[in-house]
Amino acid sequence: MKNIIKIVLSFLLLVAFTISSVSLSADASKKTSYLMNKKKLYTYSQYSDVTTVKFKQKTEFGYDEWVNKNDIPCFAYKETKNGLYDSFRNKDISYPVKKGKVWYDKYNKNYKYKIIDSKRTIKTKAGTFKNVIVVKENNTKSKGYSVSYYAPNTGIILLTRSDKTTKYKAKKVVELIKLKNK
Repeated sequence: MKNIIKIVLSFLLLVAFTISSVSLSADASKKTSYLMNKKKLYTYSQYSDVTTVKFKQKTEFGYDEWVNKNDIPCFAYKETKNGLYDSFRNKDISYPVKKGKVWYDKYNKNYKYKIIDSKRTIKTKAGTFKNVIVVKENNTKSKGYSVSYYAPNTGIILLTRSDKTTKYKAKKVVELIKLKNK
């Protein structure tokens, strides 16, 4: 009888440990953010321009506003339990992140988004980033598309585009070239 009780108690402890481990890893995955790090300065190459931006403030609508050296707003992002949104209220990443997930622009249904990878390693001039989310945005009315790369706790690190202006060849449009502490 004592052996049966020991076996049952061992089993219950194992189940309790497994459940708490699964719960902890689920909580950890929920905490992965794709917002830009407010404690860093980001330098991007965009076409032939180079721009450094820093976090300025949280807007009244809850967006993190990023400004250039002249204090001019460059972009803003907001993260909710449903996704990462840009300043145009477009959902750039839909949560929970899952390869193959598809969604459409809320305001223009011609734009289709798809997570084509969630564990990619990407190298930019700013460094190597792991577990990068890759989102492809297609305009269903044209042949054009763009691909955005988001690193955990870093935000957007690369953007490529293929459309009429690039003769339908994928070209880098934006690349993170430097990331440093403020």
